[in-house]
Amino acid sequence: MKIDLPTLTDWLGGIRVLSGYEVEDIPPFQCRMYVDSRDMEPGGLFVCFKGENTDGHFYVRNAIQNGAQGIVTEHVVKVEQAGVFQIHVASTREALKKFANHVLCAIQPGTIGITGSAGKTTTKELVQAIFGQAFSTFGTLKNYNTPIGIPLSLAQMPWDAAYFIAEMSASCPGELEEILSFVCPSYGIITSIGASHLEFFKGVEGVYEEKIKLAKNINQKEYCWMNGDQDWAKKAISENIPLTSYGFLSSNDVYAENVRTENMGISFDVHSHGTQWKNFYIRGHGKHLVLNALPAIGIAINEGIAQETIRKALNNFSPGKGRGRCLKLKNQLLILDESYNANPLSMKTSLEALLNMPFSRKIVVLGDMLELGEKAWELHLELGKWISSHETEFEKIIYVGKYGEAVKEGDMHNRSRYHCEASWKEAFDLLVSIPLHETTILIKASNGVGLFKLVEALEEKYS
Repeated sequence: MKIDLPTLTDWLGGIRVLSGYEVEDIPPFQCRMYVDSRDMEPGGLFVCFKGENTDGHFYVRNAIQNGAQGIVTEHVVKVEQAGVFQIHVASTREALKKFANHVLCAIQPGTIGITGSAGKTTTKELVQAIFGQAFSTFGTLKNYNTPIGIPLSLAQMPWDAAYFIAEMSASCPGELEEILSFVCPSYGIITSIGASHLEFFKGVEGVYEEKIKLAKNINQKEYCWMNGDQDWAKKAISENIPLTSYGFLSSNDVYAENVRTENMGISFDVHSHGTQWKNFYIRGHGKHLVLNALPAIGIAINEGIAQETIRKALNNFSPGKGRGRCLKLKNQLLILDESYNANPLSMKTSLEALLNMPFSRKIVVLGDMLELGEKAWELHLELGKWISSHETEFEKIIYVGKYGEAVKEGDMHNRSRYHCEASWKEAFDLLVSIPLHETTILIKASNGVGLFKLVEALEEKYS
């Protein structure tokens, strides 16, 4: 969006600091905000944050050298660069929240908030793809789904946006509540409740208590959609929280049926409150993509989007890097790229999806599931036990990370198929040393493990 400097200063709740070097007449400019000086692009606004390990105020000079047009600070910083403005605020975190609230009040888009332990990014992208076929639609950028990241996204929302699709992080107690203090969704989607970020929560119950706050903040009855295949939805309903449940079970308000794998994708029908909507198709692997698509389809129909428009959007949709995309390479090698995120729920979901993929030869490259706190070893051990129950399905299990021994210990049947590697490079060397003709490889881990580099290396070698 383009904004003038007086409005920006007002929306941030700040005071403009004048210097002898400053140009007084600054025309309206594209408001792009950054909190990392290394990401700064010419004309952007650098917002100084004090973190646990560093202070953004130390990097003002770097930001200006990289093209910052303005800076937002908590204490006045000496600027000796012509044309660079400075806005002083009491708290940059609070200033961004004020800014976000002003943006949403000025543009007034319909807002769809999405949270969950797995699938929230893909669900956000599906909703955005469908709504983008019919309306001017904007969604949170990159992984900007936190109380800091969402305002950075909103700074780039166009003035004509009719819908804002907000992925909402709930990785620690109070985080989602903070987001909801300045984002008021018209619809909500809770994709799943699972063992994620357990180093910050007291068990899965704590994860539920945080994420269900989204449903409690939806003003219109039953305008929050929740995965009804999990017992957590039943718990919410028992607490008189109005929901629309969705999933594969026919007991849900909206459910998928006639699910079938075909042509590198999945076809399915949708049954909603006694009405059947037929012949949807989405590219990608795994029934979890259908689960991600169900609330997107239902909300779109509620908002008057035609079914053919929805089908077109789904037909053209492809999961992003690290989030379930399928790479079809030479020698009939199929890579399932799930390298961006992993927790116990999403790990098992992806492994189940692999079982339904073509080619009898299946190899999995797994990595650590991070942020599980004291339960990390136990949950990796349980993953090994799950793999053990499917002992004939996976030819090799290659593991990168410190919990490989826990997974191997959990698999009591065939430990000889495990290869615990120290790095993605060693995993790559092992893979290329064996014939990979007519093979499907699932690559999944938390992003911090770096298995996206393995995907890139395999893609380069076998393209």
